[in-house]
Amino acid sequence: MAQFIDTATERLDVQHPKYVDAVILERLASAADRGVKVHVLCGGKHGISEWDILDTFASLRTLRRFGAKVHKQKNLRVHAKLIIVDDVRALVGSMNIDRSAFDLRRELGITIDDEATVARLKEVFTTDWDLSHHYDAPDPLNATHHVEDDFPHDHDLMHE
Repeated sequence: MAQFIDTATERLDVQHPKYVDAVILERLASAADRGVKVHVLCGGKHGISEWDILDTFASLRTLRRFGAKVHKQKNLRVHAKLIIVDDVRALVGSMNIDRSAFDLRRELGITIDDEATVARLKEVFTTDWDLSHHYDAPDPLNATHHVEDDFPHDHDLMHE
């Protein structure tokens, strides 16, 4: 994933629920720093364990400081993970941006450069982006501001 992100020269579209791995955060920030337009689509607090919220919120705040545009999905629970580089290559898979997904579990990640397939994935990302809103991740150390406001509460929905 890090090497895939490093190939971006113009644009990165990233749709992931959590951002916990420092190496990937550094690669995304580096891309923004070198002038790549980075668009991050997240789910905010939704579905993230209390343990991962601290790192995810801190990562999203850091990415914004580097110039990435961060949006929060509204009324959409996405489990699929997607990264599109320069509108010509995509990485689609099951892995979260966290160490356990990279090192402890068997996850799937497929790179795609088929023009029609990447164009369709870009359409989906663009639609989700257009339905999302600008997101200022709350201070990770101030739990009173970790409010979930875009999803109706679902007692049966739990994230492991």
